[in-house]
Amino acid sequence: MKNGKKFIPLLGVIPFILGFLGYYKAGVPITNALYGAFTLYFSSPSAEGYNGFIEAARWTAPATTITTFTYLLQSAWEKLMWFVKSRTKDSIAVYAETDFSIADYADKSVIYAGKKIIPKAKSQILLFKTDRENIEFYEANKEQLQNKNVYIGIREIELGFFRDSKAVFFDINGTIARLLWKEIKIWTFGKNKISVVIYGDSVLGQSILSAGLLINLFHVDQQVDYTFITDCHSYERKHKDMELWNADRICYFSKKDGAADEALESADVVIVADEVSLDVLQMICVCARGKDVYYYAPNKNPISVLLQMESLHPFGKNEQIFSDGNIRLEKMLADAKELHQKYKEKHAGMENWENLSGFLKWSNISAADYLDVMKQLKPGLGDEMLAKLEHIRWSRFYTLNYWSYGTPKDGKNRDETLKIHKCLVRYDELTQEEKEKNRDVVKQMYT
Repeated sequence: MKNGKKFIPLLGVIPFILGFLGYYKAGVPITNALYGAFTLYFSSPSAEGYNGFIEAARWTAPATTITTFTYLLQSAWEKLMWFVKSRTKDSIAVYAETDFSIADYADKSVIYAGKKIIPKAKSQILLFKTDRENIEFYEANKEQLQNKNVYIGIREIELGFFRDSKAVFFDINGTIARLLWKEIKIWTFGKNKISVVIYGDSVLGQSILSAGLLINLFHVDQQVDYTFITDCHSYERKHKDMELWNADRICYFSKKDGAADEALESADVVIVADEVSLDVLQMICVCARGKDVYYYAPNKNPISVLLQMESLHPFGKNEQIFSDGNIRLEKMLADAKELHQKYKEKHAGMENWENLSGFLKWSNISAADYLDVMKQLKPGLGDEMLAKLEHIRWSRFYTLNYWSYGTPKDGKNRDETLKIHKCLVRYDELTQEEKEKNRDVVKQMYT
């Protein structure tokens, strides 16, 4: 549709050309032929003559006029609706491909604007197909988007690499991964040793592993083995020899490695992070021997509806992922702000939320997200064990963002430039003051 609009002016001229040629061939003087061809768009022919060219123009010219009028009327109506919607209390402008829509925005004042800036809209959401498109669009229209709530969708760039920005980043793959683990809930399996296989070459698989490391913390004596079956080893290269702070392990196999089949057979859970063909999915299910297989299926009709496999579960459906709660993160941000405020009240010298770096904001968001898991674990675990798990999560968050242990020269806990932190040690090695900070996070469950 977008490409077709480029040819509308050319198509509109064709009846004029046909009419002119027809009248000219019929012996009509040039000026009369030009005028006659023009009048075909609005009335009956004003010049004498008849042939195939004139007949074709006589039918297509009025159709072009009607089409043009309808297009202009539709455009004017669209602009009027945009004008009205953009002045409502919670107006939302979504910049994306023309066929994109957000499921739970049906009852909101939403404008699907393509690439046309709607500066009056209160929230500005950028959801083009690639990170590059989103960032380039944001930079090109930065002045018009000033003082607006801007939300930028990302798929590939890690949040830790962004400079501080007033924009809120919607981590699409990270959201898919978080929701997946909260659906699987491995902390309800009733055992401390669990084997997970992640199959795929995409960035989504890497996000699933990262999210699993931050969410799947349920006991100090746990051992979750994450086996990545992939021919893309970028995650392994980026996080080589990464400290996990407990007995969890990560290993990698290529798809052709015989050990990959053995890993599938012994897995408690298999996650297929790519949109694979039916025969590949079938092969994985056979190797998994009836174990739960979760496969990425963003579209409305997953292929599992055709298969009689109760252990096959689709995840990552677009209508679930692209929701207001996930994009604008209002609840999650509110929880993170509340957690930070309570933490700040107990510990002097903490910055206000508005002055935190983007990294520290996401650290609080990660802590607030894990609180949901901690509340489920609370009945069976004591506060001290939960505090230890929180420290492991915190340490992993920093490690995943390329921080390491170190003592800053200025005597502070961290150096954001060098990405070093003196508390990146085992829980038992922390000072009592630092242990108390982890206990404070646990106490947030009761308030």
